[in-house]
Amino acid sequence: MANKKDEKRAKAGDKHLSWADLSGADLTMVDLRAADLTMANLARANLGGADLRGADLRAANLAGATNLTDADLTGAKYAKTHWPVGFDPEKAGAIERLE
Repeated sequence: MANKKDEKRAKAGDKHLSWADLSGADLTMVDLRAADLTMANLARANLGGADLRGADLRAANLAGATNLTDADLTGAKYAKTHWPVGFDPEKAGAIERLE
């Protein structure tokens, strides 16, 4: 279950969420544009309508995240990211960045 402090920070617009535990959090319609979510745990999080444009999702865990196809991932960076089974991050607008 999500760390309530991390979930509150995300919903309040904090962009520094590296290593945050947001597993199972309801992040519906949350503005996470350009957020640093490196190594963050978003497993089973509801991301319906979330704005993840330009977010850094490198090494983040999004396994089992729900409604990810409804989120805006345009320009989001990823590498070694765990995605839900069958999800195509590039089709969703994310860009693989190894550096």
